[in-house]
Amino acid sequence: MSTKRLQKNLTVMFTDISGFTKHTETISRNDLMARLDTHNELLMPIVAHFEGKIVKTIGDAFLITFESPTNAVQCGLFMQHTLRKYNQGKDEAQQIHIKVSINSGEVTVTDNDVFGDPVNVAAKIEKATNPDEIYFTEAVFLAMNKSEVPTSFVKTFRPKGAESQEIKLYKVAMDEGDERYQKVIKGTTIDKEKMKTRVLELTNLAEKEFVRYQDTLEALVESQGKSSRGTMIAVIAAALILAAAILVGFAVFSTAENPEAKVVESARAYLSSGKPEDARNLILTHIEKHGSSDALKDALKEVDEYELNAATRLAREQLAGDLPTQALSTLKGAVKDRTPGAEQKALLDRAQAYIDARAAMAKGDSARCRELVQIASGGVGLTEGLQKLHDQADAIDFARAIINDPARLKDQSNSAIEKLGIAFGDSSTTPLILEMLETALCSRLYWEARSKSHDDAKTLLERYRQRFLTIADWSIIEREMHLGGFHNFASNVSLRRDWWNWHSQKWQNHYALLTSAAETDPDFEFRLGVEIHEINRRLFLVLTTEQMHIRNALERKPELFEANRARLFELVKRWLEYEQRDDSLARTLVRKHYFEELRPWLVENLTVTASYGGDVRPAFSWRQNCFALLADRAELGAIKDPFGYFRDNFEIFMENNWGKADNEKTPLTRAQVRRLFELSMTLEDYRECKRLLDATLEDINKKTGRWGSYNYTRDTALAMLEDLKAAQPAHAAEAG
Repeated sequence: MSTKRLQKNLTVMFTDISGFTKHTETISRNDLMARLDTHNELLMPIVAHFEGKIVKTIGDAFLITFESPTNAVQCGLFMQHTLRKYNQGKDEAQQIHIKVSINSGEVTVTDNDVFGDPVNVAAKIEKATNPDEIYFTEAVFLAMNKSEVPTSFVKTFRPKGAESQEIKLYKVAMDEGDERYQKVIKGTTIDKEKMKTRVLELTNLAEKEFVRYQDTLEALVESQGKSSRGTMIAVIAAALILAAAILVGFAVFSTAENPEAKVVESARAYLSSGKPEDARNLILTHIEKHGSSDALKDALKEVDEYELNAATRLAREQLAGDLPTQALSTLKGAVKDRTPGAEQKALLDRAQAYIDARAAMAKGDSARCRELVQIASGGVGLTEGLQKLHDQADAIDFARAIINDPARLKDQSNSAIEKLGIAFGDSSTTPLILEMLETALCSRLYWEARSKSHDDAKTLLERYRQRFLTIADWSIIEREMHLGGFHNFASNVSLRRDWWNWHSQKWQNHYALLTSAAETDPDFEFRLGVEIHEINRRLFLVLTTEQMHIRNALERKPELFEANRARLFELVKRWLEYEQRDDSLARTLVRKHYFEELRPWLVENLTVTASYGGDVRPAFSWRQNCFALLADRAELGAIKDPFGYFRDNFEIFMENNWGKADNEKTPLTRAQVRRLFELSMTLEDYRECKRLLDATLEDINKKTGRWGSYNYTRDTALAMLEDLKAAQPAHAAEAG
């Protein structure tokens, strides 16, 4: 049954009793064990207090693990402080001195052991550590809370071994005058009663480990006085040689007459040499010739286990090297039709999550990508590739938030461009990234041209062209730049004082570029119309092309209305202030979409006034529009005094040339005015209306008065007089 293994990030500590072997030559076994008991009694409560776990002892060395690197370093500090107090006033032979070495990293944990590169490094550092000191690696230094422990850099250390790398070593500064040192000492209160159970557990584990060395210790102690240190080493060596000889002799005896055992032994030798395929072939060949057995089946299981472990190690390395596809293939090839173990399943899940994270990023699903990145990391930190995916997800969210907020896009488009460029590079071919870049570049160049100048924007455009080579079509970006330049030109020229500037070559060039782009893109034509509207409002001009472009865009692409409903609502209200045609875009949109929303506003503005050079007069176009739209729906009931309204607004009724064939394009149609005459009217109201029209006709006939000089007014006045009589037949008959 295979041992359960877990990968964890832990901090590993080695403690070693200085001069332990030397003591075996000078004191009895009982004294030596008493020294170990004292060592445990002093240090086990400290380990328990700082939540350490003793994994095993190796001779006189302890292997301890901690979840927290800060706890580990503080534990070592308090250990050395405790032993320093204990050693005061004692003979050198009675003193206890230890070395403490610490490292952090990902280790493999089993039920009764911990191993991995961080453990090996910690053990090697212990050789470079001085007695009474605590050395630790840069990994610990970076992970610990440096404000809680006084530290200093020691040196750069290279352990023995051809493939070893330099390690930066730090140590705890055992300075009792340091405030951080005193804080650890004063803040650590060991409650032995509270820790009793935990201490007993740790002490029992330590004592069990020491029992394994009792026979060796006894042999060493008994040899004191009888042999030199060299003799003791020889005794130990002889014991090891004897043990090896016994094992070899047993192997020879057991395999000499057993071919099957030889096959198993040879297969294991192949495994030791890293040749599992040779081992498998050897066993299968023997089975084919001589049949199978439990021993051979077990040997095949060893090969399977070896291959699985090797594949697991390789897959882990491939994941660490950002090769998830290879890792997935490696593990699937090793697992085959077997049920994967917990470690293999975790690695398979991580590899698949890594691959899926890349796919999610390609689709622009940043939330899903970020979730998969965490799964792929396995909780042991992000590799370079996973960190890049995480950064790309952040960049997409950042850019998307800016692009979806017009106010932010205006001011922060450059931030979105740079964030995307850093995360994906300037040569990304991902459609989503190119789309977001184009949107941000459109805004950047539009506002550069609008706020500075068209020439400044062209310079910036060329820089972007050379940088983002994967953007194939710059025409959309260019037209936004031209639109901004168009607005800049209109806003900075005194057009009201010099009308001919509108006809300058520069103006005509701008407008020609924009209308050309609008011919193929109704969305852009809509924006062009809105832009001209903004220029009109800014310069108090009336460039009628704004409605032409917006009308064209809506006719070519009706869905633009819903996408811009709120914006158009505001434009319509502004247009109603000065439009004078019944077939205008504003009235068309009100009739189709906005009448219910605008009804109260229309009623309110039936009598609106405006200031003309300090002279407050009726706003005729505005009143005409409100009157016409309410008349269309027969909702002129808000007018309580029909004659008073007719008299006060007589001009808005006379400004209609109904004698023309296209009379429906006049400010008010004849049918709309007839709606006023159809309202409930007293006989006196009727007579007043008739007298006003008769007097006007008399002035027109004499070519005098307000309307005498206009050719069309006679027809208009006669039409209204005819409609008044037709709308009020009873009053007409009574009035004669």
